Amino acid sequence: MSMSRDQFLHRVLAIGLVCSCFILYWPVRNHGFVWDTVQFMVENPWLREPSNEDWVAMFTQAHRANWQPLVWVSHVIDFKLFRDDAGLHHLSNVFYHAINTLLVYWFIQKLLPSNARKSIWIAFWSAFIFAVHPQHVQSVAWLVERKDTLSVMFSLLSLVCWVSHFRHNRKLSLLFFLFALMSKPMAVTLPLVMILLDIYPLKRHEKLKDIGPLIAEKWYFLLLSLVVGLLTLTTQQIAMSSVQDLPVSVRVLNAMHNSWFYVGNYLWPVNLSPFYPYPQDIGLITKLSFWLPGLFFLLATSIATWVLWLREIRWPALCFFFYLITFAPVSGLIQVGPARALDYYVYFATLPLGTLIVLASYFVIDKVPPLRLPTAALSFFVLVVLVLLSVQNITLWRNEQTLWTRAFDLYPESAYINRNLASVYFSMGDLDNALVHAELSERYGSPDTEYLSSLKEFIRQRLHAQQSKQYQQHQATETQLESIVD
Repeated sequence: MSMSRDQFLHRVLAIGLVCSCFILYWPVRNHGFVWDTVQFMVENPWLREPSNEDWVAMFTQAHRANWQPLVWVSHVIDFKLFRDDAGLHHLSNVFYHAINTLLVYWFIQKLLPSNARKSIWIAFWSAFIFAVHPQHVQSVAWLVERKDTLSVMFSLLSLVCWVSHFRHNRKLSLLFFLFALMSKPMAVTLPLVMILLDIYPLKRHEKLKDIGPLIAEKWYFLLLSLVVGLLTLTTQQIAMSSVQDLPVSVRVLNAMHNSWFYVGNYLWPVNLSPFYPYPQDIGLITKLSFWLPGLFFLLATSIATWVLWLREIRWPALCFFFYLITFAPVSGLIQVGPARALDYYVYFATLPLGTLIVLASYFVIDKVPPLRLPTAALSFFVLVVLVLLSVQNITLWRNEQTLWTRAFDLYPESAYINRNLASVYFSMGDLDNALVHAELSERYGSPDTEYLSSLKEFIRQRLHAQQSKQYQQHQATETQLESIVD
């Protein structure tokens, strides 16, 4: 049976997307285990030769405040295949990212008119942006974020099944949703995304009263979200900041700021950092200049999407609310860890932004003929820039030194960044720089005072020993010279 032109095009574009992912991320083949990958993976007692007890523990216990059994299973498979070859572990993550790219391509096609050739190209360019955007590098190049790539893979599979017009696919959708939760609990918002898709573009309601049944039919999804959400809040108590450290008002203002911060970084991904710290003075978050841009973004976008909705232009509202729903768990309202923001938080949430940009570009090309060529040329230029920025960003994840030096260049007054950089230089044997950054970390209020004091004391002892040895060698040399002269 001969293949149709559209089927051939689908296969060519799918191969192109996969190749783009592997070509762009191939340098990770030479990357090492960075940041806390050693603690999460290399030193994880469950992963190398798991016993029956280890398998039970993966599914019933949290490791370092994370319950993510399917992530551990994926790492068990990798260790079985690759042992300690860090580069192959990284390529495994690229493989999941490539699958996600194909699923984005498939998912967007499901939401667009199926009889239009233009829909194929809109889906392709949306997936291509997802594949190469520099904001996604952290999720792919950092092995600890396997939970991102794996959870998004199952989330997209769940959504694709949900929007398909076959009843039995709903059971598959629930199964994939469960797998997504078992990879990363951030997927708890997926039922809300399904309700959003039911409203548009699936149009499964005619009146406001029809939304109730749409919610009720997802009770099993919502129940799973509730259970996993409560489990996550329990297991991550260790990593969460206390209310005293971060008052509710500060977290609300930070979440407001982050709503625009991530979008701004998506649109202008020039100064991306591995780590975005809180300002040294937390009081700066309450200043108008910090949170007002986020408030303006939320209000202006809400009004604009509502006006466009009334004019039968629905995609901006769909993309905006998709972003808000998936962004909510990582907005900063529930604070986990020392970071104000991290790029991997929005690996899934910013997906609709790329689609919206592609839709807007095609709208201009179709409706404004004089701007057709400039828009196409600008789009090509932007894609090239995105690829180049991603290449640069991928290089930063090569090792600990390149990673934390980049973070220090952007945020030199971060106690956390200086603490990590001190550890990096100490492991390299560069004691002078290790001491400098340990002192900077203390100066900027690091809570790890005991660790830093011990590190500084050990460094000073080592430096003193080195100086004594150099002095003794110098004295011995002078003695030899004097004996020769005599």
